[in-house]
Amino acid sequence: MMEIGKSDMFGPRGWYKQENGKFVLREEMLHTLESFYQTGIKSKAAPINESGLTIEAYYNATKRFIDVQVEGNQAFRKKVNADPMPASKYSN
Repeated sequence: MMEIGKSDMFGPRGWYKQENGKFVLREEMLHTLESFYQTGIKSKAAPINESGLTIEAYYNATKRFIDVQVEGNQAFRKKVNADPMPASKYSN
């Protein structure tokens, strides 16, 4: 659930929801992360992937990943346009 939420942070299954025109962190997602972290620490969990990622490293990386601000970001959800357009050999 947490990793699915990272793929579209502002979508229906993401980390944020829109309330009154602003994006706010979903409390249930934050609770899931905190619960996962506390359970992993309490049980002294082994690394959570083949590369040796620890619970602490995953928790800290996820906290950094979800620390985003879109308010005032004029480029948020805008289509990207190139000016000048790329040469035809580089585009479809």
